[in-house]
Amino acid sequence: MAVCIAIAVGACVLLVTAQSKGPAVTRDHVVTPDSVVSGKATTSAGKEDPPASERESSAGGVDIKFNAATVYDALEPLGQQLPRLRAEAARGNAYAICILATALDSCVKQMMGSNESPWKDLSSGDAIEKGNDRQIQEFSAELEKHKRLDFMCTSVNQNDMLERDAWMLKSAVSGNPRSMARFALNPDFAGVMRMDDIDRMIEYRKSAENMLNRAAAAGVQDAILGVYRAYSYGAIVTSVGELKVDKDPAKAVAAAKVILPFLGDAERKETESGISMLIANMGKAQQARMVSDERAYKKAYQSRAAAEIAGREAKADSPEAVCSSYAQ
Repeated sequence: MAVCIAIAVGACVLLVTAQSKGPAVTRDHVVTPDSVVSGKATTSAGKEDPPASERESSAGGVDIKFNAATVYDALEPLGQQLPRLRAEAARGNAYAICILATALDSCVKQMMGSNESPWKDLSSGDAIEKGNDRQIQEFSAELEKHKRLDFMCTSVNQNDMLERDAWMLKSAVSGNPRSMARFALNPDFAGVMRMDDIDRMIEYRKSAENMLNRAAAAGVQDAILGVYRAYSYGAIVTSVGELKVDKDPAKAVAAAKVILPFLGDAERKETESGISMLIANMGKAQQARMVSDERAYKKAYQSRAAAEIAGREAKADSPEAVCSSYAQ
């Protein structure tokens, strides 16, 4: 039996009552809504990094000592590592939580075909023969990326992939900037909902704006662009509806100026026009805050690793790279 309900960001979703009882069950693991949503974001600011052989990870306010190499190995298929990663995540290891979120997200995209078309084009070899040096480097990076994804995801089944959203939220709640940006801008709630999906939508309504701002302050490119769009329009727009926010022209323009060089021609012209209109209606105090915010966004953006920002190196978006802040 399906019932249409309105919840969270104004989307009407279908609740299948046959699936609404109990937790989301996977092949050898149970993910309950409470185990995902519980926990508060923590920070290790002011602490010195421990030796490379022993790291600390915080999730839910608990410091976890671990060796990153024993938690996740990029040379081993993901499916074989899931029991170990789940065990580490269950004891509050934010690195393991981030790995689960990022790796399963990549496998879901691979399964859905979002990473498929470049592979078909590049595997023929024609493009490499005809391309210039820069194109050849990009093609080679794409080939390496798809080989890595194929290897990583081969042993992951669809039941494993159902855990993706739960771990993504847990990683975001734990404070990972990329996960916060991903959850705030692309929650990916399905049209047919389970009870744990509804819990995620409730958490989204409560936390998305804060997560978006924290991710932007950490220099995540997508989040900075999201800040411009949200605070110039007055809402975070997602595939499941809009989450209203108060318009903030100063913050919007500050973010837009930082992200402007990385936009395509058409979007850059549109954004420049929007910037001009917003600035024309600003007072002196707003303009001063705009300058200050722009400086802060730019500094945060530039401080992130060039490979992660550009997203062009073969391993720039790998789980170990995305989650490296927990293993350093």
